[in-house]
This record gives sequence, C-alpha cells and structure tokens, in this order.
Amino acid sequence: LSPDDAQFLNTCLGDRAQSVREAATALLARLPGAPAYEDRLALARACLGVETKGLLRKIRRLTFKPPSGDRHAAATLFQGFGLSSLIDGLGFEPLELPEAAAGIQPALPLLARAALLDGEPALAAAFLTRLEDPVWPADLLRLPLDAQLLNGETRQTVLSASLTHEVRFDPLLEGFNLAEFLDGPMSRDLAERLIASQPWRRWLNDVIQLVVSSDRFDPDPVLLRAVAAMPWQVARAVTDALAAIPPARQPKTAAYLAFLARLAAPSKPSEPSETPVV
Repeated sequence: LSPDDAQFLNTCLGDRAQSVREAATALLARLPGAPAYEDRLALARACLGVETKGLLRKIRRLTFKPPSGDRHAAATLFQGFGLSSLIDGLGFEPLELPEAAAGIQPALPLLARAALLDGEPALAAAFLTRLEDPVWPADLLRLPLDAQLLNGETRQTVLSASLTHEVRFDPLLEGFNLAEFLDGPMSRDLAERLIASQPWRRWLNDVIQLVVSSDRFDPDPVLLRAVAAMPWQVARAVTDALAAIPPARQPKTAAYLAFLARLAAPSKPSEPSETPVV
C-alpha cells in the first residue's frame, strides 16, 4: 500500500458489493496517513500503559488491556504497526521493554511482531524468550498475521536470536512447519547453531533415551520433523549424534541423513561416482 492507493480505496467505499466495501475499509485502516489508520493506531496505543511498583526502588512495568477484553482482537488491531509507533510517549527505551512487558504474556507475541516490523529481530527474540516455557521454534511460527510477510533473512535472524538456553525445543507442536516459515531450508549457520545448542541436545537425549527404554517407541516421526528443514551440511553431525542409539534400533532418519551426506560428498574425478541413482 502507498498513499497513491487512497483515492481508489475511498472510491471503493461506495461500491455496491459489501465485500468490496469491507476490503476497502480494512485496507484504508492499514494505510499510513489515512484517518482510519490513525484511529486504529490510537486504539492500539490505548491498549498499552505504564504502572509503577515499589516503594524504595521504583520499577516501571508495561500494562496491556485488550480491546473489548478480547486478547485475540488485539492481533488484528496491532497489525502493521512497528514497536516505535506503539510505545511512542510511554517513556521506555526499546531495550527496556522486554523485561518491562514480561508480566503481560498475551501481548509478548504482538510486541515481538512489532519489533520485527521495525527491523529489530534481536529485540523480537527478547520478547519471545520471556514467554512462560518458551518453545523454539513454535512461538515464532505463531507470530500473528503480517509477521509472515518478513523476508527470509529476517526470519532466519530472529530464529537464531531466539535460540537461547532457556527455550524448549519441540518440533511436533500443532501448526509447526519450519521449512514453510523459512521459505526453504535453514541456513547452514542457523542449523549449526541449533545442533550445538542446549535445547537441541536436551531434546535429542530425551528421544534417544526413549528409544533405548521402549521397544514400542518409533522415533522417526519425531526425528524427521526435526531435521526436515536442515541443510545437507549438518547431516553428518546429526547422524553421528544418533549413533548413540543401539544398531538394532537405529531409526530410518539416520539412514536418510547418511544418504544426504553421501550425496553431497564430492566424488573423485579419477574414480566412478558411487552416488546411487534416485
């Protein structure tokens, strides 16, 4: 959208079709400078406030009052606004906000999205890691609405910044699709950071222990979801980690990763390639 669209959208407000009128109204509410946009921004700002606690040491906290008491309505209301626009006049420095907002759990994804729209992925990650029991990467995949419009580089960056010791890695939550969120595989740097992280190691160790302790546990549905978005460069490292599983219980995922690593290995020009034809 740009200011050049305003005249056309205003014309659409008088269209005979209700669906056209509703679409024009929604778009005008997202067009900076339009009266509907300014009205919506005022409503969004009114959801955020400041309270001061403490007698000797004053602590300022961010407060959140969802519009009409419905926290889900805030996702639409906050749509398209950067963090700097939302907190203007509240007296917080951006780096103070994640801690100040820790008590308003429903607002943290909204503020993370707003930080991303301002081009601040590290600040967005700081909001997300203050969620109760933060889950990586599912909390990022559930960022509402226009966060999905972020470019691939920004998505990789915020995933990397959110991978802290405190998060819990879980690839099986409902709606999880990391490859779709990234619009392709993880970057090599992100994948290497993931498999070296404590959340990954804790999770993988739990999976291995389940395999060893239960003959009925099938690890492949779990493992495949976890490695599906990883690039071939880390396949060997993950395969080596799965070597802790007894040979008789080795998952198909290990064979898949070994095959990827073998496909990627350059063959010697003087020798015929042993890469199988698929």
